[in-house]
Amino acid sequence: MHAGSSLRRFLTAAVTASVLVSAAATTTHAATVTNHVAYINDLGSGSDDGTFPGSSIFVNAITGSPVPNNGTYTTGDSALTVTVTNVSVATIDTSGVAALSGFDTVILYEVCDIGSHPATMAAINAYLTAGSGKVLIFDADRCFDADPQVADYSTFLFPFTASTPGPEGASGSYTNVQASTLTTGLSVGPISSDSVGDANTFVTFNPNWCGSITAQNTLGNDGFVEAYARTPNGGLVVYEGEDFWFTFGPTSHLRTVFDLMLEQQFNPDGLPCAAGVRHLARAADAGAPDGRDGDGDRDGRGRGQYRAGEHHRDVHGGERSECRRLGHGGHQRIGPGVVPVFERGVRHRHAARELRRHPEQHSLEQ
Repeated sequence: MHAGSSLRRFLTAAVTASVLVSAAATTTHAATVTNHVAYINDLGSGSDDGTFPGSSIFVNAITGSPVPNNGTYTTGDSALTVTVTNVSVATIDTSGVAALSGFDTVILYEVCDIGSHPATMAAINAYLTAGSGKVLIFDADRCFDADPQVADYSTFLFPFTASTPGPEGASGSYTNVQASTLTTGLSVGPISSDSVGDANTFVTFNPNWCGSITAQNTLGNDGFVEAYARTPNGGLVVYEGEDFWFTFGPTSHLRTVFDLMLEQQFNPDGLPCAAGVRHLARAADAGAPDGRDGDGDRDGRGRGQYRAGEHHRDVHGGERSECRRLGHGGHQRIGPGVVPVFERGVRHRHAARELRRHPEQHSLEQ
C-alpha cells in the first residue's frame, strides 16, 4: 500500500514535470509593439515643425499637422497610438546609444549627413544589434546631391547605396509587392503623386536585406524601394525610399505606408523573408516576357545591380541603352525608354533646392 502510494506520487510528479517542460519548450514571447518613438533629424526642430517642407514627416507627408514633442500620433485605422519625442543628432553624438534608452522605435528622417556622424551611426548599430527596438529610415527627396548630400550608409550595420533622383515631382509605379504585414492594401501599379517617381531605390545592398516592394523611379532604376533586415537579437530595420519630404502634400497612400511601418511588430516580426532580398527579384522574374528576367535582361542581376556607365538591354523594345551616373548622385538611363521630366517637376526641384539653401523661406507656391 505504501509502495503503491509512493509510485503514484512519483508518476504524478513526473507527468507534471513533463507538462511544464513541454509548455516551456513551446512558449514564445509576445512580439513587441511600438509605443515610444525617438524622432531623429538634423534639419529642424523635429516632429513639431509646422513648416513645409520642414523637419516633420507628419506635416510633409502624413496628416499636414505637426506632432508636439512628447505628443502622440494615432494611425489612420486607430489601431495604434504612440508617443513621439524629438532626439537630436547632436544629443546622440554626445551620449551614444544611451540617448535611445527607453525608446522601442527610432525614426531617422532626412538625416542626409548621417555618414558624417560616426557616433550616431555607431549608436544606431548598437541599438539594433542589442535588439533594443525597431529603426525606420526615410531619406528620399532631400538627400540626393551635394546640397546637402546623398546619405552615406556605408558604415551602417546593413550597408546600401541608392539611386537618388531628388525632388523632380515625377510619377512612378510599384513593380513588385511581397505580401506581408508591411504591405497590406498595397499593390503593383502607378502610385499617386510623386512618392515613387522621386523615390530612392536600392542599387547595392548587404545580402541580409529582405525585399518588400520594388519600384521604378524617374531615373529608370527599378530597385527596392522598401526593404527590411533583422538582427539575431530581434532588432528590426525598415528602409522606406518613397518621397516623404517635398511632396505635393500628404496623401492617403503615404499615410498607409507609414502606418504599416509603425504598426509592424518586431522580436519576432513575423515577416516572410527567408532567402534575402534576391527572393523578391526572382518573384519579379517569374512573369517576365520573351525569356528575359524582371528587369528586361537575361542575366538575373536586376537593374538595381547595374553600375555607372554599364550598357544593358533595355526592357522597352530590347535596344541598347546606357546607365550613367549623374552629377547629383543618381542614375539615369539615356536612349530608349528615358522618362521625361515635365515642367512641374523642374519647378518643383528648383523650389526644393532654393528652400534647402535658404531654409528661412518657408512659404512656397505649389
